[in-house]
Amino acid sequence: MRIAVCDDEKKCTDIILNYIDEYDKKGADVDFEIITFSSGTDLLNAYKKGESFDVLFLDVEMPDISGIEVGTRVRKFDKNVIMVFITGYYAYISSSMQLGIFQYLLKPVQQEFFNEELDRIIKTYLQNTSTFQIRYKGNVVFKKIQDIIYIETYKHQYLNAKTADGDYQYVGKIKDEEKKLAGRGFVRCHQSYLLNMHYIQNYMPNCFQLTNGEEIPISKNCKPLALESFNKHMRGRFV
Repeated sequence: MRIAVCDDEKKCTDIILNYIDEYDKKGADVDFEIITFSSGTDLLNAYKKGESFDVLFLDVEMPDISGIEVGTRVRKFDKNVIMVFITGYYAYISSSMQLGIFQYLLKPVQQEFFNEELDRIIKTYLQNTSTFQIRYKGNVVFKKIQDIIYIETYKHQYLNAKTADGDYQYVGKIKDEEKKLAGRGFVRCHQSYLLNMHYIQNYMPNCFQLTNGEEIPISKNCKPLALESFNKHMRGRFV
């Protein structure tokens, strides 16, 4: 798992590196590759040169360019990176909700809380890098679970998987796919829809509005459980 730590204060960077090292000594489920940056500009330049990361720890208050601005620019070409803001103030939370921030770490960052969040980060990373098998036009296609926006029923016995790079129609039952994707951030919001909650931008009375502008209906029967699941999902991301 490639991690970038971006902070203009070496002391703060060293604390995060030490926490990750202590966590790793206890036996992590993944290997870590960590690269540090002392400015947001350096991090953005690394992206321009072709670098990519699975996790970003971004200091919000940096002199050259703020972590908010760095995160905004990164999100334009990397929709999947797990972004964690490190800040001394809660005031920035509302202004950056649209970036899909995984968590805010309030300075001074405590080891116990950091470990809990790193547990969640690794769990999310492993889920995101897992693949989902689709038998499409006689071939078996493997898609990253994180790239599946939703699955819908299609002409009765078929399903349509809406993904980041297109649609895939295949034979199947939505209840079977629901079981396969249990615990992976999906919610059954309608008898015909299984929705990846990571793509929800807004909740409206009878539908979820997605980041791509689509609106997915919420049926009366599914609504109580769908909203409960969505609320838990949001609390998990922003507590």
